[in-house]
Amino acid sequence: MSLEVQSRKRIEWIDIAKAVAIILVGVGHYSCPYPLQIWIYTFHMPLFFILSGCTINIEKYTFGKFILRKAKAFLLPWVLAVCVNIAFQEFCLAIGISANHSKISSIPFRLLFNMRPGEWDPIYWFLPCLFITEAVVYWILKIFKSQKQIIGVVIALGVCAYFYQKFVNILLPWEVDLLPVTCCFLLIGYLIKKYYMKMFERVKRINQLFACLICIISGSLLGVFNVHITGAPIDIASGRYGIVPLMFVAAILLSIGIIILCTFVHSKLINYIGQNSLIFYVAQPITYKISDILLILGFNFVPFYTYTYNGNIFDLIILHLVNNILILIYVYLYKKIKMKLRVVRSKL
Repeated sequence: MSLEVQSRKRIEWIDIAKAVAIILVGVGHYSCPYPLQIWIYTFHMPLFFILSGCTINIEKYTFGKFILRKAKAFLLPWVLAVCVNIAFQEFCLAIGISANHSKISSIPFRLLFNMRPGEWDPIYWFLPCLFITEAVVYWILKIFKSQKQIIGVVIALGVCAYFYQKFVNILLPWEVDLLPVTCCFLLIGYLIKKYYMKMFERVKRINQLFACLICIISGSLLGVFNVHITGAPIDIASGRYGIVPLMFVAAILLSIGIIILCTFVHSKLINYIGQNSLIFYVAQPITYKISDILLILGFNFVPFYTYTYNGNIFDLIILHLVNNILILIYVYLYKKIKMKLRVVRSKL
């Protein structure tokens, strides 16, 4: 399977995998059946970090330019998303709709301290975490250049993650406590893209599919086994890894399986979602609430049926479909308006 490089050097399987990951983020966070939630949480955030590692490029940037570029890509959307979401939640409460209570006055504290537990828990933890992770990985890749050295760093980070959870296990500002785990996954993505993907392309298609099934099945079983032993779902954001080696192996196997599966998929719609996965991520807390309200109002006119947010599987499928349609409409309009503004600016 040759890599299909799109315009502006986009790689199709990466965008497809991003689409899968961001859809699973929505499904996993909003009234998801517990067994499915366990499976999703085993790998959905590690997959994002692995995909980020597949796209990281440090060769043509000084550290200053790299940081500015990543701040624009991650921190600016994070600040805007936190502000808009808190204002939206307060608006919902003001008009009598249930919502998270976070006062607008708390925004500076959320942004400055960026603490995950308690009152200042930001919904969008992934963006500042990815910013910090890529900043650290920049220097790791500058110092350790060979494949063997990077593998050694990955192993060392895994050991650090094990001892931190066992003996410290304290959540720190700006997700610093997650760095051994997030850097590890990001470096694995870097290794996959640079060293292993071209090797994998030479494998026959039927063998690729067989490897995909083995990875997904074995990763799923290890993930469920980890949760069964520890009695608590895996949650990277909360620093809950269960048995750390099992967490790493399950997440890596499932992520590789999903990546292999995505090399078989060719869909303009899924590709489009993947290219706009950041917008999907920041929009989800708002669009899911809007979708829920629209469905409650809409089904009021349907006899013999009542929609509930925590209802049956049909309710959940409809909720996720409506939510993603709303985001697609928003992305389409956003890009149209942005394009027209560019045309206007060019004429001035």
